[in-house]
Amino acid sequence: MTIKEQLFCYYYSQLQNPKEAAIKSGFNKKNAEMIGAKLLLKENIKERINFILNENKKNDLLQKSIIGLERLAFGSISDAIKLTFVENKEDLVNLSELDLFNISEIKKSKTGGVEIKFFDRLKALEKILEISQLTANKSGEFDLFDAIKQSAKAVSKDKDLLGAQDENLDKHLDKNLDEESFYD
Repeated sequence: MTIKEQLFCYYYSQLQNPKEAAIKSGFNKKNAEMIGAKLLLKENIKERINFILNENKKNDLLQKSIIGLERLAFGSISDAIKLTFVENKEDLVNLSELDLFNISEIKKSKTGGVEIKFFDRLKALEKILEISQLTANKSGEFDLFDAIKQSAKAVSKDKDLLGAQDENLDKHLDKNLDEESFYD
């Protein structure tokens, strides 16, 4: 299996779109749809995709969420830029070939100008980081900072507990000394 075919298997397992997977794998854009369809007919490609899908099945929703966030955070905006410079309606026929995943809103003004709003890349990166920290904590892995913080909390609780016990002991002794006489 070639490197491009391996990449195709990976991208197809993530995107579930043969044309898009072929393009991301480095195949020719003009023939991507046909190449993607032909690759899906190959037995070794199907086996590799099934293997990848089975590996990812455990965390399927989480995995798809991360992939979507990665596309928002790192995806290309070149097709969106192309869209802003479309001058005639014939060019809009190829609209389905454009990767517009990162666009959150498109407005066309009365004067003919186009306003495109993109999803916030920084928010996508923050969510990726948040998810990775949550999954790391669920699996029992802690980084050094978390370990130090946990230790400090434990020591602090022990100190508070010992301090409360010492204070109670002192009160108890003071009370008993006042009530009893050691000289009897």
